[in-house]
Amino acid sequence: MSNTDIYTLLQKWSEAKNEITNLEKKIEKYKRIATSIMDQQGNNTVSSDEYTLRRKEMSRTTISKKNVPQDVWNKYSKLSKYKAYYLSEKNKKTK
Repeated sequence: MSNTDIYTLLQKWSEAKNEITNLEKKIEKYKRIATSIMDQQGNNTVSSDEYTLRRKEMSRTTISKKNVPQDVWNKYSKLSKYKAYYLSEKNKKTK
């Protein structure tokens, strides 16, 4: 793969990351508005002719390594492996 191809790949990746960030901000804004409407109406559902939005309260139980004896951790913990990618912009030189 040439340097030009790598540059293009990383540039497109960066643009996609920025799009995701912007979309996540929009979703958070819409969540705040929906929460306000649901709280005012006293229910967990809002609907239009085409969509229904439901709010559920979820919970999850976790355990921290520092909160259990080492032997319990060794016996019951599970190791999950996955690949992670970190893209960052290098400092641009100014004229």
